[in-house]
Amino acid sequence: MNFWLFLKVKWFLYREKKQVRRLFPSFTPFDRALKRAYRFHNPYHLCRRRQTVYGETPIPVFARIAEVCGIHSEDIVFEIGCGRGRGALFLSHLCNCQVIGIDWIPFFIRMANGVAGKAPLRTTFLCEDMHSVDYSKATVIYLYGTCLSDEEIVSMAALFEKLPSRTKIVTVSYPLSEYSRRFHVVDQFTGEFPWGEGEIYINKTIC
Repeated sequence: MNFWLFLKVKWFLYREKKQVRRLFPSFTPFDRALKRAYRFHNPYHLCRRRQTVYGETPIPVFARIAEVCGIHSEDIVFEIGCGRGRGALFLSHLCNCQVIGIDWIPFFIRMANGVAGKAPLRTTFLCEDMHSVDYSKATVIYLYGTCLSDEEIVSMAALFEKLPSRTKIVTVSYPLSEYSRRFHVVDQFTGEFPWGEGEIYINKTIC
């Protein structure tokens, strides 16, 4: 069972890489830089040592999020749980926007800042707990969060309730309205992930 799941994920990642090279060829240098940085470091193993799981949002999903949210150069995007920083680098490259990646694993942040420092991108990576970050300047927030507990999601929703109604909060698998009455869904679409199809919600606070 696990072996076939492993093969399924490997095949998905192979197809995703081919698709990215075809649709976004100018992003290839960044992908190669990340590959070199992690030549001897497996992000899944790094997370396992810290007793947590690792998941990375596919680039085509980020492209769709950018399209639906209408992300442009004036936006300030926060990616919570950015991991290697691939998605944050892509969004900044695609939309020329400011992107702030948040993760609590120092190695991820150190390597992501190293890659970003060699490229003309508006990206910053911070090693912080997601519950203690100031999101007040965010215009778009991406929270993958499929493995978060209900208590953690409720805690994040409480933080997001304080944000202006114009702030778009993107979540995967669940809308924030399931955890707080202060939110409503303004758009919804399906994205393809290594584990299968997932619903993606664009949430906003209710005025």
